[in-house]
Formats: sequence, C-alpha cells, structure tokens
Amino acid sequence: MNGAEHEQTHHPEETLYLANVHGAIAFVGEAPALGASRPIVGLSDWRSMQGLQARRRR
Repeated sequence: MNGAEHEQTHHPEETLYLANVHGAIAFVGEAPALGASRPIVGLSDWRSMQGLQARRRR
C-alpha cells in the first residue's frame, strides 16, 4: 500500500478534522493471518463524497 498509514488516532474530546486530501482514503481491516496483507474495508474518494452530498440534498 502506498501513502501514510496511521495505526491509531485518539482525542480526549470531540474533534472535527478539516483536511485537503489529494487522493482516496482507504480504511483497512485486520490481517486474517500473521504476515497476510490487511484488506481494504472502506474507501473514501470523490465518488463517495458526491454520493453523500446527493443524499443530503434529497
């Protein structure tokens, strides 16, 4: 996998992130076995953001 990987993010109080992201964000799950690659379980890209915006307008 290319890009930065953040193992864990924690904030003791409610936090709102504002970011400029150039490219998709992949959410990965746990590796099924030792040494196996971690599966992508979610993806946030321009298509998913466009879909969220369209649902909000309904």
